[in-house]
Amino acid sequence: MLECVAELLRVNSLSNAMTRIALTRGVGPRGYSPRGAIHPSLCVALFPPTSRPASYKVVTASMCLPADDPLAQFKHGNKLRQVLARAEADEAGADEALMLNDRGEVVEGTSTNVFWIEEDTLCTPPLNGILPGTTRGYLVRRAESLGICTREASITLPELLHRSGVFVSSTGIEVMEVSHINQHTIPFSPITQRLRKEYR
Repeated sequence: MLECVAELLRVNSLSNAMTRIALTRGVGPRGYSPRGAIHPSLCVALFPPTSRPASYKVVTASMCLPADDPLAQFKHGNKLRQVLARAEADEAGADEALMLNDRGEVVEGTSTNVFWIEEDTLCTPPLNGILPGTTRGYLVRRAESLGICTREASITLPELLHRSGVFVSSTGIEVMEVSHINQHTIPFSPITQRLRKEYR
């Protein structure tokens, strides 16, 4: 895989890019049965860095995620709820959509993990029904190494609106501070800014 990525970088004259790797079962007969799909297809794509805003404006999606979904822990291709939620964000002129579960708890963005600052503690939803992002895991470990308290906790949208800082994370956007949720202004936190610097 490293040789493949290195070759793609060379052919495209890139020195810095995001890599997306997709593996499927391959072509099989019509229908949902996996039988006959015995030749996997591998796709490796590169995406050059793009400019990003200094902070994100987010909206909440109308589509809810099922709590405790056992498939949520896997990065798979069936993300229709997230696609529809992101379309809502695009329509609203927002940068991302926050997704709630069917218990009314904020759980993640369409392609990001969610964090908030509660006093001096870095909080993030527990891994029940959400994707355990690699950047999420790194940020929790990094915060602990810096002496920042961390906690997994459930939170509702009204509660999130009154925290002292909110950010979303992913490999692509790193640490992105949230300035607005549904037109509600969110304060910037020095903890978020420190974690962004440390991540980079």
